[in-house]
Amino acid sequence: MRRVAGLRAAPAVQARIDRLAEAANKATLSEDERAEYEALISAAEFMSILKVKARQHLERLARDERDAEIINRNARRLNREAMDTLGYQSHLVFGLLCPAGSVEGPTDLSSRKGSSRK
Repeated sequence: MRRVAGLRAAPAVQARIDRLAEAANKATLSEDERAEYEALISAAEFMSILKVKARQHLERLARDERDAEIINRNARRLNREAMDTLGYQSHLVFGLLCPAGSVEGPTDLSSRKGSSRK
């Protein structure tokens, strides 16, 4: 993509375009020269579109890479916070559903021999 974004017409091709453009401005182009000039202009327009798309793609990749670096840099802290929050919420929910002394806690249930509940 970087190669596409940096493409330029070869010096000889650019010189030919310039000569044809000058002749077109003076209205001295032959039919063959006019066809060649139009083809070169179409190719240049197509290349311009490709270059814009390549630059946009490169910018998107760079932005995604920066975003991934930020996420990775903060992942451990965010995971710790999430686990802390989930732990707190599970104690709250379990406490609401099973008030103290009404049922055995989850570790007691799983440790009972022959228990069908896990």
